[in-house]
Amino acid sequence: MTSRGDSVYVTTALTRRVGPPERSLVRRIDVRTGRLTSVLGSTSAGHTADGWPAGEASLGPSCGIALDQAGNILVSDSALNEHGQIFGYNRVRVLAAAGGVGYGRSMTAGYVYTIAGGLHSGYSGDDGRAVDALLRVPSGLAVDPYGNVAVADSYNNRIRVVAERSGTFFGQQPWQPARWTLARRRRQ
Repeated sequence: MTSRGDSVYVTTALTRRVGPPERSLVRRIDVRTGRLTSVLGSTSAGHTADGWPAGEASLGPSCGIALDQAGNILVSDSALNEHGQIFGYNRVRVLAAAGGVGYGRSMTAGYVYTIAGGLHSGYSGDDGRAVDALLRVPSGLAVDPYGNVAVADSYNNRIRVVAERSGTFFGQQPWQPARWTLARRRRQ
């Protein structure tokens, strides 16, 4: 859940009658009127590729959510973990609030794009292009005032960052739009 102004944004899981949820929606609650609207995701199968309108996009069953300064909605589109196997996407997606360039790619307002990760699960990609990185069940997200996205890469026990701009952040100098590890949890 995240909020801005008179709106609260939440992710909701669409469930099957038996088994884990299949996909999620991002919904907006207007705190003045109480009105609930879907802003991202499809109740049907939807499209998993980039460049589709928000209402036709498909999201996995578990989503972290954040808003950046430009009003873009970012979600962690996570995979299912059943019996030790990870199925589905392991990526961070953005619903563009306006057209232009952001997160290293050209975007159209109202359309959804992948900015980090992809189909395969794993760990790779530090100091490389964020869309080429491998994530393993991304969950929580946070965006700093400069547009850098912190991603909880859950099954890799790391906080990873998608750098929106080049410069020094947290004592490191990534190039934009790169992915790098900010912190990791040591196994005991």
